[in-house]
Amino acid sequence: ERDNQSYATVQIGNQCWMQENLNYDRDCDSTDWVAYTDTMWCGCYNNSSTLCDTYGKLYQWSAAMDGTTTPQAEAQGVCPDSWHIPTRNEINELTSFLSSPSNSQYQCGGNPAYIAKSLSSSYGWISTTTNCMIGNNQQTNNATGFNVLPAGFKLYNVDAFGNMGAQASYWNS
Repeated sequence: ERDNQSYATVQIGNQCWMQENLNYDRDCDSTDWVAYTDTMWCGCYNNSSTLCDTYGKLYQWSAAMDGTTTPQAEAQGVCPDSWHIPTRNEINELTSFLSSPSNSQYQCGGNPAYIAKSLSSSYGWISTTTNCMIGNNQQTNNATGFNVLPAGFKLYNVDAFGNMGAQASYWNS
């Protein structure tokens, strides 16, 4: 739980991951967005609170890290107690697990380079006919249960949003 909200988890290999994007506001959504500057901003896509209910908040790095601007291992950041922003090594461990020869069920067409579908939700992605792309045959997505949603992002250089339905991005500590 965090901020009176409960978050589901999923076990993938030896790791336990949150299955949902955080929707925690530590007063970062009241922070003004400044182009080319990390002001500890967070907020909802297109400033729509109903989108936060589905996709969680978007965070600048310092907001996700709860004010810390120095990279560090196992930084709690805005995560619930006993959780932390994943490290690059933890993300690499996840991708190595999914792309290993013994886990071909997570690879599109048996290709270890194509694991994104296994992490992505089975809905909400912009449809495509390109084989092994997340938006293609979406009902085959989410073999891991990780449930990545296409939440898009806030552009760094202007006060605008982009790529909802086409992209998801995650920070590491």
